Amino acid sequence: MLSRTDALDFVRYLGEKKVFHLSLAGGEPLLCPLLEEVIAEATSQRIAVALSTNAMLLTPERARCLRSADLKSLQISFDGPDAPTNDLVQGTGAFTKTLHGFRIAIANGFEVLIPMVLI
Repeated sequence: MLSRTDALDFVRYLGEKKVFHLSLAGGEPLLCPLLEEVIAEATSQRIAVALSTNAMLLTPERARCLRSADLKSLQISFDGPDAPTNDLVQGTGAFTKTLHGFRIAIANGFEVLIPMVLI
């Protein structure tokens, strides 16, 4: 993981280069302790930010912090349409946790995108 200084300097560099969109994905970006600072710096540089997460770690407090950093959208990944299917990939209880995070995201005004693979 980049240091705080390096991460913020990199985002400023992106702003200087007129980058207009930054996608943050993982692993799990909600594990990053600098996440809100990086997002706030990017949005202050007029860079739109998208965050891809499984939302299992999204709490109401964290959602408010992300919104305060001017994050507008979340891409939340489900690995199946129901708990039995999803949990085969993510582990027991993951569907319920992701659905809970999804509801928190909606309640906090995020635009939520759900990626899917059609087979």
